[in-house]
Amino acid sequence: MIRVVTAQVFRDELAKDKKGQRAIDAFVDAIQQYVDEDEDDRSVSELMDWAYLESWLLTFEQATKLALKAKTLDECHGILKRASARGQKGRPSTKRVPAIKALVYQKELGWTWPKLRDRFCPCGKAKHDSSCQDSLRAEVVMLKRLLKKYGVSFP
Repeated sequence: MIRVVTAQVFRDELAKDKKGQRAIDAFVDAIQQYVDEDEDDRSVSELMDWAYLESWLLTFEQATKLALKAKTLDECHGILKRASARGQKGRPSTKRVPAIKALVYQKELGWTWPKLRDRFCPCGKAKHDSSCQDSLRAEVVMLKRLLKKYGVSFP
């Protein structure tokens, strides 16, 4: 069943969502729509690498579909790794998911940077300062550049 969500309903859901999971869902939907439009596999891989989410491992069917479109063996291998339960090597990113949430809340609800910082900064400090805000803003700018580079309309 397809659920059609109006802009106002989406904003209402965002306002009620304490953890920002609705923002992440919207981002994953935007990437999935981009993938469905048969875009370049390299761009899909970069988007997935940038915004890799533990909760978004590809199913075997999704990975197979993307792998068949891959132009190189490396791309194919990278896509198939997404279907494994292991995930990626190395330290997981801590700033990218908050940046996705901050971008959505800023665009949809008009939140200010101090409010975004206080809600989404992952640093663990009891009181967030201007360095937290600058770090979050820089990550959002990088996200905007990536989305613009590939023409992904989000949010």
